[in-house]
Amino acid sequence: MNWGYKILIVIILFVSFIVTLVVIAIRQDDIHLVSKNYYEKEILYQQEIDKQRNYEQYFQGEIAQYRQESRELSFSFANDQVQGMPEGTIHLFRPSDARLDKRIAIATDAEGKQVLPMQDLASGQWKVKVDWVQNNVAFSREQTLILP
Repeated sequence: MNWGYKILIVIILFVSFIVTLVVIAIRQDDIHLVSKNYYEKEILYQQEIDKQRNYEQYFQGEIAQYRQESRELSFSFANDQVQGMPEGTIHLFRPSDARLDKRIAIATDAEGKQVLPMQDLASGQWKVKVDWVQNNVAFSREQTLILP
């Protein structure tokens, strides 16, 4: 076999490799964006900044505390400066897989606390985003949670 055939074999192998990579890339279907309507959310981001600023002004620390022994996530919406019952949502989302996301309505007890069981959530990194309105003031808080 002379060098011409060897070059031809190398070119055919290279083209086959590239075609295989293209086919794999086209067939990949498990790409999940964190949000489908990210452009509209980006336009309204100033409102999100204002809600986060409100949280920092009226509340101290994180809103959600994770208890490892009972695998519960507790939220405290009680505050001396902001009265009234909170209305909003708790969004648990997994950055690596949007199919595992959960939205839960805020339903507090008389003390302004809510406890969520976390046994059914997969281990790994989760983001907890809480959006609520309390006494006509909008709040938002996001924090990262690592479940063992």
